[in-house]
This record gives sequence, structure tokens and C-alpha cells, in this order.
Amino acid sequence: MAKAAKAKFALFMKEIQHYMEQNIDVLDDPQLRNELRKEIEGLKSDLRDSYLARGDDSDDLYQSFIGMKDTAIDILAKIRRLTVKAQESRESLRLFQVWCFWIK
Repeated sequence: MAKAAKAKFALFMKEIQHYMEQNIDVLDDPQLRNELRKEIEGLKSDLRDSYLARGDDSDDLYQSFIGMKDTAIDILAKIRRLTVKAQESRESLRLFQVWCFWIK
């Protein structure tokens, strides 16, 4: 079981790192951002579960766990900022369109 947990932990760390390296700034689709958010939340949960299943409380492993958990949180924060920015852009565009309508 410890061997399987070790393999899962390593896999989840790689997946989180992969998402951190992606350029998610270009995600303009709210549905895609929501799916990515759910994926990252799931990975964060899976990372925790696999860390606990390992039963290894060494400082190095704990630091790896905390580092990847923080990375997942950073990705989630970035997704949230992108979502807010997209909402603000849509609102600005809507207000501009209303303004243009009244100018005519």
C-alpha cells in the first residue's frame, strides 16, 4: 500500500506542477476555468490523501506536500483572479454598448 501511495503522491505532484507551468491566462471560457478549478481542487485533495496514506512523516516529504499544496492554492487563486477580470471586462463591454446605444 505504501508503494502505491508513493506512486500516487508523485503523480499528483507532477500533475499540479504541470498545471502551474501552463499559460492559463488565455482561458477566456468560464466553463473551462470552472472545470480547471474543479480539477485542481481534486488534485489538491488527492495529494493530501496520498500523502496521508504513505504514513511517512519525514520533513522532506512534508515540505514537498506543503509546497505542492501551496502551488495548487496559487493556481486556484489565479483562476479566481482571471474569473473576476473576465467578469469586469464583460461588464465594461456591456456598459460601453449601452453608452453607444444612447449616443446614437
